[in-house]
Amino acid sequence: MIYGFAEQSGGRVRISSEVGQGTAVCIDRPRHHGAAEEADRRAAQALAPRAEQGETVLVVDDAPAVRMLVREVPEDLGYAALSSPATRRLRRWATAIWSPAWRC
Repeated sequence: MIYGFAEQSGGRVRISSEVGQGTAVCIDRPRHHGAAEEADRRAAQALAPRAEQGETVLVVDDAPAVRMLVREVPEDLGYAALSSPATRRLRRWATAIWSPAWRC
């Protein structure tokens, strides 16, 4: 696994081990010269499906911080994003918002 990661990155792996001393794994990767984060972000946005007709995404998680972070992704793509900590509240929202064809 380590070898594959290093190789796909254009790097190499060095492993040294001594009885009673332990093992050291060194992964050498080539230096990147450029703005990788911005390029990666643009590429991901180009591949992500954007909302076209007012689609809504519902995020359900017990942790408020997780709900907040996960909501940002669909909102950035133009979706209306709702979040709920529990399935009971989720069912109430679904009943109020979506057409009968969508109800469980």
